[in-house]
Amino acid sequence: IMAGQANAETKVLLSRARLLLVGLLATFFAIGLYFALAGLVYRALHRQRERASADLVALNQELLKHAHVVRETDNMVVITDAAGLIEWVNGAFERTTGWRLDEVVGRSPGALLQGPDTDPETVRRMARSLGQGLGFSEEVLNYTRDGRAYWNNVETAPIRTDSGTLTGFVSVQSDITERRRGEELLRAAKEAAE
Repeated sequence: IMAGQANAETKVLLSRARLLLVGLLATFFAIGLYFALAGLVYRALHRQRERASADLVALNQELLKHAHVVRETDNMVVITDAAGLIEWVNGAFERTTGWRLDEVVGRSPGALLQGPDTDPETVRRMARSLGQGLGFSEEVLNYTRDGRAYWNNVETAPIRTDSGTLTGFVSVQSDITERRRGEELLRAAKEAAE
């Protein structure tokens, strides 16, 4: 009887040992699977982070190149906020107008550059476009800091976020005084010939 009882207890112990062994193997398998999946996720995130970093480096290089072009162009560049107040001007603006960046930030370009012979209707058209958040293209008589008049071709475009919110304006301007003088001379010559 005791041998039979010992045999039965041994079978129960072996059955429990098998269950324990299966549970232990399943636990090791689950832990291994967890670490394998965690490794895959980590590698995917690492690759994604590397791509994002490379994209940022490329974007930064492109921005630096564009910034260099804007700074060094002979065209005047003015960036304003949504209210039309200057945030930044390039070197060509400073050379042409005599106004330095630190002197113009927070001021209206019109208040600095328009003078006694600036056409009021042109000024109204520009102000109306800005007020509506629209770009414009105008030729306007402006004045340098020391009062010298010059003709300016102004190409202004709104700056908007991806959602369409107006954040400011960028204006590319060029001194067209010589072209206007040439046109006036041709007009005068034509009138004299007639």
